[in-house]
Amino acid sequence: MRKVLTVAVILLLTSMLFAQSVIQIRVTHYPPQYYKDSKGNWTGLDVELAAALCKEAGLKYEFVHLPWSRALSDLESGNLHMMMNLSITDERSQFIQWIGPERINKMVIIVKKNNKRLKISSLDDMIQISKQFGKKWGIQADVHYSDEFSKKMENDSNFSSYFEEVSKADLNVTKTQKDRILGFIEEQVPMVYKIKNDPAFSGLVTHSFVIGEEKVYFGISKKISPSVFKKLKEAYDKLVRKKTLEKIQKKYTNL
Repeated sequence: MRKVLTVAVILLLTSMLFAQSVIQIRVTHYPPQYYKDSKGNWTGLDVELAAALCKEAGLKYEFVHLPWSRALSDLESGNLHMMMNLSITDERSQFIQWIGPERINKMVIIVKKNNKRLKISSLDDMIQISKQFGKKWGIQADVHYSDEFSKKMENDSNFSSYFEEVSKADLNVTKTQKDRILGFIEEQVPMVYKIKNDPAFSGLVTHSFVIGEEKVYFGISKKISPSVFKKLKEAYDKLVRKKTLEKIQKKYTNL
């Protein structure tokens, strides 16, 4: 009986390790970071970075299309293994282990063309402009824009009252174009790409004020096996030495 149990345990552990060697990676349609090519395969800046990491580690991987908040929840439960473009926060560090940095991320304001020259050089300026026009700014749930922004949102109810939260980033595009909000905060790289290439972003521009600039990381679920995490960490170090990640970044950031 004891031998049977021992064999069963070994088989269970083996199957768990095998399952974790197929890395589940979160993607969504958000060019140039994530999008499907003409053959229906996922590609883009973050997709290529994640694929390079897994290949260097000798691990199989597959992409799972998930919305942002759902992906964070699945990362915590272990149903998802990796997310890209994540800022480190204390809350996330409870269930995520970090590899990186993946790249540098800038958060900017997206407005209509006629608002491009609004005098904004601080978060306080954003509040004054909001009061002046009687409209709020758009943000997305569960997104970290900067440490300063997060502290103000958490500790100043007056500040937070000038921001309107949505579950999906694209909702802010429509709301801005229809003048329901003044504009919204988003990452610079995909916004520059979309304004240039996507008709749905017609009439929008990036304002010169930068909300925050920080390093973003590969977020790896703490539910993954230590041996797999070690492989990914060692693979990252190798890719940095070979400048592989840098080459991929330049393909998409030199827009």
